[in-house]
Amino acid sequence: MTTRILVLGAGYAGLFMANRLAKLLGAAAEITLVNDREVFVERVRLHQIAAGQDIGVHPLETLLAPGVRLRIGRVGEIRPDARKIRVDEEMLGYDRLVYALGSHAAAEPEHTYGIAGYDQALQLRDALPGKESVAVIGAGLTGMEIASELAECHPGLRVHLVDEFEPGHRLSPAARRHLGAAFDRLGVQVHTGRKCTGVTTAGPALEGSGTLPAELTVWAGGFAAPDIAASGGLPVDGSGRVPVDEFLRSHDYPEITVVGDAAAVQSRGTTVRMACGAGVPNAFYAANALANTLRGKQPKPLWFRFFAQNISLGRRDGVVQFVYPDDRPHRTVLTGRVAAKWKELVTSGGMAVSKRPWLR
Repeated sequence: MTTRILVLGAGYAGLFMANRLAKLLGAAAEITLVNDREVFVERVRLHQIAAGQDIGVHPLETLLAPGVRLRIGRVGEIRPDARKIRVDEEMLGYDRLVYALGSHAAAEPEHTYGIAGYDQALQLRDALPGKESVAVIGAGLTGMEIASELAECHPGLRVHLVDEFEPGHRLSPAARRHLGAAFDRLGVQVHTGRKCTGVTTAGPALEGSGTLPAELTVWAGGFAAPDIAASGGLPVDGSGRVPVDEFLRSHDYPEITVVGDAAAVQSRGTTVRMACGAGVPNAFYAANALANTLRGKQPKPLWFRFFAQNISLGRRDGVVQFVYPDDRPHRTVLTGRVAAKWKELVTSGGMAVSKRPWLR
């Protein structure tokens, strides 16, 4: 009997999962990849797109393994008890579901530009011409990358980076020193210890210091999973992510595998952070585990470790912070052009892997 597998979302994790399952299961599975657009967007390059660089998109049809059917449409509802989902106005049934709908920016205030999606990146790009100042709220990896890219691509633009914490506060001292020097070189004005309490057309309001004048405000204040899982009755955590077992299956609905940013994966006593570096290897594992299950074999539990955090600081500078398996930084750090090349290799590697014959 052919197993009907629906994969929701064609980001890195969903695309890899669909292709890997097609390779492993062949004619034993009918695999449909559901996505709301016909192209694959390299999400880790959105800051480059927003800064005005010519970054192309890739037709999904050219990236699919033989045997994967593409269904373009927006997922509107999941009915796990009936094993059905609604795509636009059509109900689709499944035997196994892969939930890989990713994440979006959390709690974007009014009067801000997001950087979590392709359309948002284009909107920011189109809003920049003629502007003299921009404030980036949030100094995590996303905030640091967009602030650096904007400053490098638009030398006359005053770029402010605002956060309660020092940029890279969870990295090693050497990494933090390099970040500070890079922001000084690029002219990025860092405002540490400043909490954003609201945003107006005049700029962000900072606790204790009034409004920071800025013609544009970019929101990089964290991510959350979409509410489709929760509205369908799947248990979720505070960020909307679905808690999973050691095989990346929903605890309540084991026929549903969850990968990418939407999965609350436990490793070494903590929830794995949202990251491409977690989603892709976990999707590869999940495909193997699901294929083994369908073949009547017992899969091995997930074993996951982090290796490094990669930060681009424009096109010619960066930081590669090597980490322990639980994501704690150790002293080994790459900086400068070597780190920039490393980050570019990692970024371009995501596309290269999807075209490899072993994956197909």
